[in-house]
Amino acid sequence: MILPRPIRNLLILSPFIFLGTSFFLLLLNPNELYWPYNFWGEFIRIWKKSYWFFISLGVIFWARKKGWASKWVEILESVKERNFLIGTLMLAAVPRLLWVLWSDNQPFSDGLVYWNIAKHIAAGKGFSIDGMTPSAATAPAYPFYLAQLIRLFGENLLPVKLSHVILSASVPFLTYLLARNIFGKPTSILATLFIAFCPNAILGTSLFMNEHIYLPVTLSAILILVMDLKKPGWVKLILAGIFLGLSDLSRGVFFLFPFTLLLFYLVAGKSIVQSLAKTVIVLAAA
Repeated sequence: MILPRPIRNLLILSPFIFLGTSFFLLLLNPNELYWPYNFWGEFIRIWKKSYWFFISLGVIFWARKKGWASKWVEILESVKERNFLIGTLMLAAVPRLLWVLWSDNQPFSDGLVYWNIAKHIAAGKGFSIDGMTPSAATAPAYPFYLAQLIRLFGENLLPVKLSHVILSASVPFLTYLLARNIFGKPTSILATLFIAFCPNAILGTSLFMNEHIYLPVTLSAILILVMDLKKPGWVKLILAGIFLGLSDLSRGVFFLFPFTLLLFYLVAGKSIVQSLAKTVIVLAAA
């Protein structure tokens, strides 16, 4: 079962909404003292983050114009899902693993902060950058995750990077399940391939970033919410809330999600009372 058209349209338009909102917020930013130079530089930086979307959109329109889109859909529909998932996950893990074994990246910038905090947690000195003063400099989930690995393997970077390979390879799998429930099989296959072989995702495996925790738990939360929309159940709402709580502990960007969740249910055709009730249950579990 595919999600209702309003939800699909909202998801398709989301990159445009993101860019438009970013443009508007930049106009209101009083700290852009050298406008328009900093303004346009920042906007171009944001625009570049969505380049894969616009490339894909261009390919789709070109294929439709040439009459090839229907042929591609037929080919993708004929793919056996189980074989595709197993093969893609294995192929996604291989370049990540090779990159981790070949590169010698050390923690730096934010990654160095996470690593230092993790070492102090493992040593029983608490959540602290310098080992003496308690700190709230960053979200706690990733440093605590690193601390458990330090307790198991010592201050060895390789086990950490190998765990990143597993976490990173889980993202294409979750992407497939999410896209499969929203758009259908052909779109889910293409989305999975994009994520599995995205150069930034592969190279980022060796870096110490909280996204390694944030992405899997956030995708899991969204997947559960989509499944609840198709087959409602309070257990799913609680599970989604737990994953969203972990997401917020991984990367502190949760403040906009209550409004997004409420809008999600309203666009899906739920009443205001139902939308508010579901949102409250999810937030309470988070």
